[in-house]
Amino acid sequence: MFKHIFLTGEHDQLKSRIIDQLLEDKTFSGFTILPYQINGQQKGRYLHSYVAVEEYDNDLPIEVKINSQQSVTVPNVLDYFGAKILLNSLHSSASIIKMDPLCISDHKALIFLEEFDRCLYSDKHIIGALSTMTDELSALVFANKESCLLEINEMNQTQIVENLKRIMSKWD
Repeated sequence: MFKHIFLTGEHDQLKSRIIDQLLEDKTFSGFTILPYQINGQQKGRYLHSYVAVEEYDNDLPIEVKINSQQSVTVPNVLDYFGAKILLNSLHSSASIIKMDPLCISDHKALIFLEEFDRCLYSDKHIIGALSTMTDELSALVFANKESCLLEINEMNQTQIVENLKRIMSKWD
């Protein structure tokens, strides 16, 4: 049986909605990346922790829009804050780590990648969404034999959710 579940596909909101549905009655740690607005306009995305961190550490910007078509990554947020979330998740009492979405920035986030790899080979379960299939994160997922990678779309979402519920029922 699979220990980790990773969703991929074109619709970010669909993957997140499915992950939230699967975790509805579960205790979990980990993170999510959410949009933020200033004066009613979306200005980027921020990293939100579901595990205890220093108060001033939570909800740090991870990406800033510089115009309507381009965004830039805030350097070192994943290596500092993202890695801390994963480390704290490993020490948390929650058996599931949410990672939605999983993405790395232009600077490669090597410390974050190390903590992600530690999570893959820990006693924890991971449920997350992969933003791309061609980066270092996806290579670590492909190398882990306990990981299930599923492509989600509007047509298959109901059947996949039922299958994932069955997999996750064995996690308890």
